[in-house]
Amino acid sequence: MSTINEILKDILDLSEDELNNENTSLNDIESWDSMTHIVLITKLEDEYKLRFTNEEIVEMNTIGKIKDKIKSNI
Repeated sequence: MSTINEILKDILDLSEDELNNENTSLNDIESWDSMTHIVLITKLEDEYKLRFTNEEIVEMNTIGKIKDKIKSNI
């Protein structure tokens, strides 16, 4: 199973600093657009056998919120 960090780094092409900054948001990463967000969420759902609501998906807009949401559901 891939780790959350591996998935984030792979899909968003993040540096270590960006990956470790809980406040890094979709506004900070040029490659993090709406399509990439859906790819990211789908990969996380598949990897961790989760399903997020539309509201949760919209709220997952920072590295910290994504990690917290995954950790609270596994």
